[in-house]
Amino acid sequence: MTPPEADPRAWVERARADLRVAELAAADPDLPDWPAGFHLQQAAEKALKALLIVHGRFPPRTHDLEHLCEAVAALDPSLDGWSDRLLPLADFGVAQRYPGVDEPALETGPLLACVRELVELAAAASRPTAPA
Repeated sequence: MTPPEADPRAWVERARADLRVAELAAADPDLPDWPAGFHLQQAAEKALKALLIVHGRFPPRTHDLEHLCEAVAALDPSLDGWSDRLLPLADFGVAQRYPGVDEPALETGPLLACVRELVELAAAASRPTAPA
């Protein structure tokens, strides 16, 4: 039996949950940007880790989106370019969870669309293929 952390679909399921929380947070005018940013970063991170598993690599224990994007692109050049698209979320994996850290403004609409695209890409790649 495959452990859950080695199943890309388990990572996609969690990425979708984080994406949903980010959508809810972004829609709430009473919340600052950091909760949406944190969950968008988490959704992107989990989607990238699912893609690594799909390509036969166990994901590293890191929150570094740039590192994960580079690892994914090295395995599949068609996935190059995600690092630049996800750059606004780079500090939201760890730093933004703590008081006293400057909170950059986020354009949540475009970032939601970007991360949604990445999660769906990971979901499509994670679907089991039919036996030949």
